[in-house]
Amino acid sequence: MAPPQNENGWNEWQRHILAELKRMNEWLVSIQRRLDEVRLETAKEIAVLKVKAGIWGATAGALVLLLSYLVSVVKGL
Repeated sequence: MAPPQNENGWNEWQRHILAELKRMNEWLVSIQRRLDEVRLETAKEIAVLKVKAGIWGATAGALVLLLSYLVSVVKGL
């Protein structure tokens, strides 16, 4: 004859397992939220760096153009 369900300890383990699953789910949800925040922050930082790189590239190109023009003007004298 099988023992009654409450005597084999399953009810206690069932509550424990469900509590652990709930705790782990909450932990995973918090990790997912933080990961989403990091992705958003990173995307913003990358956009800023792209703009800065474009500005520095345009400045360097303009400087080379200006120096080339000045050299050609000085050689033309």
